[in-house]
Amino acid sequence: MKGCATKEWRQVLQSRKRYQSKDAVSQVAQMITAIWEVLCEPLWELRNNILARTDNPAVQEQRTLQERLLWFKRFSVQVLAQRHRRLTDFTIEEASRWNRKQCRKKLKTLEMAWEIYEI
Repeated sequence: MKGCATKEWRQVLQSRKRYQSKDAVSQVAQMITAIWEVLCEPLWELRNNILARTDNPAVQEQRTLQERLLWFKRFSVQVLAQRHRRLTDFTIEEASRWNRKQCRKKLKTLEMAWEIYEI
């Protein structure tokens, strides 16, 4: 690795005169490797395991929101007034790219429109 922090660290090591230039670089590389193995790698593995789990609550919520959006799209004629049907003018591909916040916002709007239609 190269960069500002590495250069400064090498200068500090060289100023101690115990290390030669080659040793300083290897010391920096060993420290970076140790930091990665001790701190970063466990967190990275945990993150990947959480994202890959099928029982992940976030994944389940996203799936539920997507299914609800598709339900509104399929049954818009039966549950929405004509003026509100434009709210379902999204493709399945578009809806699959929305994050949970966007899905919740769209569903809230669709559910309010449905309540108005039922009145």
